[in-house]
Amino acid sequence: MTLLVAAFTSLLLPYEQATDEIRARLQPNLLDFGVAIVSGIAAAYAHARENIQKSLPGIAIAVALVPLVCVMGIGLGFAPAFKVNRGLGFSLLLTVLVSIPLYQTFMNTVIYQRIEKTVSAQTYQVNGKQVDLSDVSAHPEGDKIKILAQLHSSEPILAKDIAALRDIIGGQSNEPVVLDVSLRLVQ
Repeated sequence: MTLLVAAFTSLLLPYEQATDEIRARLQPNLLDFGVAIVSGIAAAYAHARENIQKSLPGIAIAVALVPLVCVMGIGLGFAPAFKVNRGLGFSLLLTVLVSIPLYQTFMNTVIYQRIEKTVSAQTYQVNGKQVDLSDVSAHPEGDKIKILAQLHSSEPILAKDIAALRDIIGGQSNEPVVLDVSLRLVQ
């Protein structure tokens, strides 16, 4: 909380120079270490004894930690660092904006690959005829899925057979399908 308050306060104030107090906190010495040790001992002693004021640990923490945390917050709130973060934030925003359509394209590719795999892995019974599809390729065409494939059958295939196969595949994918096949008669 102290870090956020210090950062927010330094953003509101136009002051961008490091003061002597701030510089002193940036390069701690043995005196600072001694104050931290004594504060820790005082806090532990106060916690262990019932008859000592319970505010003493809070004072010890305030003396030892709050100035350092405030300097960290002020460092976060200084304008040069904020400008760098603003540029980084702008780059991050652009990355996210570019990633959204790329993610959608990736998801469509995954969906169409699943359709291709599902369609090519099956043997279909269409109007009493057994047909297989190979070299299956699926991609969007308007609001439909266009499937290009080689259709293999040992029996002659009619237009009504292809229409029935299109309906079967459309039912499996829950999407309207355009089916574009090349016929291969297998003997």
